[in-house]
Amino acid sequence: MHIHLDERNCLLVTALRGEDNSKSS
Repeated sequence: MHIHLDERNCLLVTALRGEDNSKSS
């Protein structure tokens, strides 16, 4: 199965956002 770049980017962005939120809190 081939994952679209956008899909992977979305997951990465979500992960980064989650970390950023955790650090901000």
